[in-house]
Amino acid sequence: MTIEDETGWANAVIFPNLFDKQRKEILQSTLIMLQGHLQIEGEVIHVIVHRCYDISKWLRELTPSQNEVPQTATFAFPDKSPEPIKNNQQKEHKIFPGSRNFK
Repeated sequence: MTIEDETGWANAVIFPNLFDKQRKEILQSTLIMLQGHLQIEGEVIHVIVHRCYDISKWLRELTPSQNEVPQTATFAFPDKSPEPIKNNQQKEHKIFPGSRNFK
């Protein structure tokens, strides 16, 4: 499993016996916490996982409830949609390239 935080990427090494024990936490969690041994080899970082925790419920605390109005409105501007191509601007695109004549 590859994990990421604000400092970069790391490889989470989960051995088959641990995967079998904690299959639900590993496969179903939206937010996971791993406990293990840190191993650094040059620029490559590995976490040899000993235990996994499903902490997905913490994500609910970050999102306001539907009845609650946020105090600060932070709306992202949507990307500008491309303008439609007019009929006289459409170009013919070949799906397959033309064949070559070797004579």
